[in-house]
Amino acid sequence: MPISPCHFTISPKCQQKVLGPEELAALATQQIIQCGSCLAIEEFSISRPNPDFVTLLFTFSGKGQLHTKDHDYELEPGSLLIIPNNFANRIELADKEWQLAWMMMQPDAPLVKGIKQQVQLLYMPYGELLKNCIDGLVLTQGLSALSHSKIQPLLIAQMIQVLTASLADQSAHDRQALRLRQVFEQVEQKLDHNWSVEEMAKLAHFSSPHFHRLCKQYYQSSPLQQVIKLRMNQAKRLLSGTDWPIQDIAELVGYSELTNFSTRFRKLHGLSPTGFRKQHTSFDTSTLATAQSS
Repeated sequence: MPISPCHFTISPKCQQKVLGPEELAALATQQIIQCGSCLAIEEFSISRPNPDFVTLLFTFSGKGQLHTKDHDYELEPGSLLIIPNNFANRIELADKEWQLAWMMMQPDAPLVKGIKQQVQLLYMPYGELLKNCIDGLVLTQGLSALSHSKIQPLLIAQMIQVLTASLADQSAHDRQALRLRQVFEQVEQKLDHNWSVEEMAKLAHFSSPHFHRLCKQYYQSSPLQQVIKLRMNQAKRLLSGTDWPIQDIAELVGYSELTNFSTRFRKLHGLSPTGFRKQHTSFDTSTLATAQSS
């Protein structure tokens, strides 16, 4: 689609923090032209027909869009967008709100030197750290010259480390696997929660259908089937490693009804919880309460 001449349309309601070399001399040492963050509200659109810098753009919440001559990109939470220099583009708000941060760098800066001359939309695992660094740089502006001269270089060095880690060579396959693993690590910490596909997909910053497809691809099971596997695995560990009542174990892994838990457990493992415990227990079964049932 055609890109208009350089143009900015930004609502007064937008909350921006912008820093350049004129504010922070320490930015110039890393060949950073500008960095900043914004909570975009109501209207936010920026067109650049021929930027002479590389742009790194991070989305923390809400949604934005990137338009180029050949393609449109959805900018969702957790994404890192790389726009090469001399690449016509327009970015704009695509939701009620869009929380983003950006960094503009000289094309020969070590961090971006040699990047592909094409738009890249990557996963940003350390976005919150980057936002904290930018917010910290803004705060240092209110400090004395002596104080901020010491703190600012440290924050900028941390920004570069975070970006270097995020730009490390990872295949799309690895990034998607990482995001899935992070979601199910959170699920494992709260197995008693009533997880939905929509809630898990939101944690991964995927749409529900895409999250379902990825689970089938990586785990050969649906998202809810994977939750059941995690619950049953934890149940096995508790049955063999503790003398806790089976009712308590069922509730800890997300089953308020003991019969439902027992039916699900038997279907997966071919044994009732009581039968499994007798075969795999690591302690004296004589101490178990006889009132426990399967």
